[in-house]
Amino acid sequence: MKIRVAHIAMLSVLLTGATQALAAEGYWSNSAGEVWRNSPGECWHTNFWSSDMAIVGCDGKTAEAPAPVAEPAPEPAPVPVAMPAASADGAVNFGFDRADLDADAKAAIDTLVQNAQSQGTIKAVRLTGHADRIGTEDYNMDLSLRRATSVSNYLSSSAGIEPQAMEIGGRGEAEPLVGCEGKRGGEAIRCLAPNRRVDVILELMAR
Repeated sequence: MKIRVAHIAMLSVLLTGATQALAAEGYWSNSAGEVWRNSPGECWHTNFWSSDMAIVGCDGKTAEAPAPVAEPAPEPAPVPVAMPAASADGAVNFGFDRADLDADAKAAIDTLVQNAQSQGTIKAVRLTGHADRIGTEDYNMDLSLRRATSVSNYLSSSAGIEPQAMEIGGRGEAEPLVGCEGKRGGEAIRCLAPNRRVDVILELMAR
């Protein structure tokens, strides 16, 4: 009789502890934590159950939808890469006090154009005329412009370059390549030959 009473007392203690633990959760469950259900599949409430204790799978509570994952921003479209621009440059030389093109000057222009066209299409031309220091500044400025104009006319007729694609300028005697100090007469004229020129820059668009 004492043994039976002891068993009942122990069972009472165990049930009381289980009841208290499950009451905090609001549902009856087995030792594995599985909620007990009746034959219709409804979860068994404890006496302490309230609606805010509802768990997923019981009393219509469903799992919260996962937060939407932000779609990664699309990668920007590649920026078209313009073909690199290039340039070809050279110089055309003139005789003393001359603005006309001799055979050597025309050959120099032809060679420059051919080399440029092998690299790309000529889009623009910049021509800058120069003169030596013999003569007045005004005269040499005019002479340098006439020299640049001669090259422009030849490029238009021989290479088909439109006049509006060419920029013409003159610097007179302001930008010499050589000084030839102390030289006079014919010696000075021969020494100053590199200054009698037109600088040619051909702007290209590479193919």
